[in-house]
Amino acid sequence: MNNLNIQQANGIDYNVIKKAALSSELLQKTVSLSQVEIDGNGGLKIAGVKVRADEKVIQKQLLKNIFSINPTFLKKFGNITSEKTSNDLINLIKTALTLSHVKKSNITLLANPRTNSITNILPSTKSYISNSMAIEMFERTMNSDKDLTLVGASVSENGDLSFNVKKGLVVTPEVKSQKLVGEEFNPGFTLGNSITNGLSLESYVERLVCTNGMTQTKLFSECKIEQLSDREIQKFFQVFASIKANDFIPFNLGENISKASEARASFGELKKARAIIYANSDIKKETDLYSFLPQFQREVNKLASKGIDYTKCTDIQLNNHAVGCNVWEVVNVLTDFGSHDYGFNTNYNQVQKSAGELFNKKSFDTENVLILN
Repeated sequence: MNNLNIQQANGIDYNVIKKAALSSELLQKTVSLSQVEIDGNGGLKIAGVKVRADEKVIQKQLLKNIFSINPTFLKKFGNITSEKTSNDLINLIKTALTLSHVKKSNITLLANPRTNSITNILPSTKSYISNSMAIEMFERTMNSDKDLTLVGASVSENGDLSFNVKKGLVVTPEVKSQKLVGEEFNPGFTLGNSITNGLSLESYVERLVCTNGMTQTKLFSECKIEQLSDREIQKFFQVFASIKANDFIPFNLGENISKASEARASFGELKKARAIIYANSDIKKETDLYSFLPQFQREVNKLASKGIDYTKCTDIQLNNHAVGCNVWEVVNVLTDFGSHDYGFNTNYNQVQKSAGELFNKKSFDTENVLILN
C-alpha cells in the first residue's frame, strides 16, 4: 500500500509479522458435498481421489459441523450395526443436504501447500479470508489516523493473525459525571483474522496501572466478517469509522467498571479464570497458577477449612458462592496475564478476549445473591 508508515512500539517489527502471515496462506478449493466421501479406513476422498487430512478435520469439521453427526455416536452406531451401515448414514445425510439445501451443498477445502494436507473444511456459510486481504484492510485502518501505534502483533502456527493498535490518548472514565480516580486508559482496537472464525474488529482499552506496564481489557466485539462480500467489507469500514469517531472509547465504560468493582466474584467466575489461563498457556502446575491467581488458592483453602471439596460441588453451587474479591479484580488478573510475557507461551489474544467476555456479562453471578458477610 502506498504512503504506509506504521508507527510501531519497541519490539514490534510489522514487516516480519506481515511476511510470516503471507507465508502461511492456504490453498482453497470449493467442492460439492456430493464429491466428498469417507472411506472404510476413516480417510477422506474427494471425487474418488484419496487426500490427506487431519483426523480432527474429518471428525469435528466435516462430521460434526457440516453433517451434524456426533462422531462418538457414529462410532458406537457402527460397532452395533456395521461399518457399512454407518457409512450409509453419512451418505444419506450428505444426499439430503445436497438436494434440499442448495446453499449448503458446497464446502471449501483449505490445504497447507507445504504439507500437502487439508487443514480445514469450511461450510458454505463461511469464507476463507486470506491474510493478504486482512493485511490490506488493516493497513487501510492504520492509514486513517496518524496517532495510531501498533503495540502487538502475532501469527499463530495455523496462520491466525492478530494486530493490537493503541490510540495516543489517555482517558479517565466517568460515572454520573464523576471521574473514576485511579482508572486511566489508552483506547485502541484489535483486528484479528482466523481461519475458522473470520475477520474481527474489536475495541479495547489498556488500563494504566503503573509506570512499568499496563494491563489490557478487551471490551466488546464491534464487527465480524465470516462471509466475504463487498457489502460486508463496506460494513466493516463503516463500523471502524464509527468507533474511530469516538476515539475507540466504548460507551458506558465507566458504568461497566463501576458495576464490576462493586460485584463480588463467584467461585464459578474464579474457576472460569483458572480454566482460561490453563487453556491458553503452557502452565501445568497449580503453584505456577497461584502466582497469578492467588484468589483461587485462598478460596479453595477457605472451603477446605469448612470441610468442603469444591470439586464435588455443582456449578450452580459454585456460581452462588461469593468469594473475597470483586469481578474487576478477576478481570485484571486475566488481562495482566494476557498482556505480559511471563514465559508460558500464552495465547494473548484469546486470554484478553475471554477477559472481555467475563467483563461484559449481562449480569455477574452474585448480582442476585444475598450476601450477608
